[in-house]
Amino acid sequence: DDDDDDDDANDLSKNNPIVRCLIECIQEATQAYAASLKVHNALLTQYAVASNTSPAEIAHAAIVRLCNVRTASPGFDDEILGDIASSIPASSSSQSESIGTASSIAQYLSLEYLCETIIEGVLPSIGTNTNTESSSTGIDSRAARLQLDDASSIKAAVAIARKAGLRLTAGTKWDTIVKQREELLVEELIIVDTKEALDECGLGSIQRAFESMKAVYIEGMSMASHPGLSRAAVENSMKTFYGSLYDMPFPDYEGIKDPVLRKHARTKLAKNVADVYGELYGILRGDDDDGHDGADCYGDLSFLEHTPEAVATLLSS
Repeated sequence: DDDDDDDDANDLSKNNPIVRCLIECIQEATQAYAASLKVHNALLTQYAVASNTSPAEIAHAAIVRLCNVRTASPGFDDEILGDIASSIPASSSSQSESIGTASSIAQYLSLEYLCETIIEGVLPSIGTNTNTESSSTGIDSRAARLQLDDASSIKAAVAIARKAGLRLTAGTKWDTIVKQREELLVEELIIVDTKEALDECGLGSIQRAFESMKAVYIEGMSMASHPGLSRAAVENSMKTFYGSLYDMPFPDYEGIKDPVLRKHARTKLAKNVADVYGELYGILRGDDDDGHDGADCYGDLSFLEHTPEAVATLLSS
């Protein structure tokens, strides 16, 4: 019957020297392709330096180009790759770890292997060289922003791979990993931007002066006697801050592509600055528990024009 004829045809094709030659070419090409991806990953940094770009952008370009090739060629269809693998005789598959075996050809030519190899190679350059300790000593905010751009490039590459046939589970895995890196970078960026905003709006200097005073404070010590906390210094800092309230030197975070993360960054930055003002306001008015009383040191505190609640409202608007 027809089924028997098809089986006979398949058996003949497996023994056809032309078919065998083509299968051997596919095996060798698969080995070369897998090796090329590994070499590409090993040289990512050198490629980035030579092209004045980042490893993530190189990785994005590679994934996009290979996805376009796969989309344009019917030979990468999963069913066809399965048929090719099934045509390889058992004698060629004796070594299970070989790239040329029947079980491995479809694996190494898959989008999952492509993304696994290239993205794993570029992840160390995104969101892993920043931490809270380095931020406290002055991490380069420009570098953090560039890494956020890199994260966006990888997310875009994963989206293109999904359209080309990347399995849902694999796509979700990489989206989750990259999002975690983005969240880390955003938190580090907020720390840096908070420090810069405090310095620009006038609160940074007296915040640092209060912190240094706490380290040497003894009972009966006057705040106004500590360097940076004279009445003139505190009053000038507050005047600068109030003058900035309606035009705070906050970044717009437009470089953060994720709207949820972008809103989070804006909201948390404003809250951080408001919290610092509230802390300083409490110290100056003697509302804290450390025994400091600004009224005793400075007398008239009329230079404190706004309550912390009012400042928080203005900054969050």
